[in-house]
Amino acid sequence: MNLERIARIHALTRDLYAGRADFQQAAARLDEAERLSGYPSMTTLAGAAAAAGFFTLLFGGSWKDALVAAPVGALLSRLTRFLSRMGISDFFTNISGGAFAALACLAAGLAGWASSPDTAVIGAIMLLVPGVAITNAIRDTIAGDLVAGVARGADAFISAAGISIGAGAAFGLWRLAGLGAA
Repeated sequence: MNLERIARIHALTRDLYAGRADFQQAAARLDEAERLSGYPSMTTLAGAAAAAGFFTLLFGGSWKDALVAAPVGALLSRLTRFLSRMGISDFFTNISGGAFAALACLAAGLAGWASSPDTAVIGAIMLLVPGVAITNAIRDTIAGDLVAGVARGADAFISAAGISIGAGAAFGLWRLAGLGAA
């Protein structure tokens, strides 16, 4: 979510309402807002790594687990961005992301790099959890906009289901392969 883009579009709507912008100016400003780039790639990677590591600590993992979840979170960020750019739906992107995070953390546990790989998995997949959608669904429902609340809630549920399917399938395959209790 690019807040600068949102702020520019909001300013554009105010200018249109006040009559300070015509159609051509509005189209140009909208194109300019659309072209705004997000954060630099390294900033995104560092943020994803830090978030995954600290979520792991928050859920009771050790520093060793956090150090496993951090690079998995960074790679997960790259994977989901790549899949989104390829036009893969969010549902299948979440399935792929959940499976990748689970398999990577379980492999790190098998190698002895993580003492609690399941906690590292939780820390990494927290990057995929639709927190904003859940919050907006609750807010809309409380405000009395039940249709929007249910729609946003369903969207969040489908995203969470995709994450669960991916991680659950990875854990199941891990057990089926006899690689450990996971």
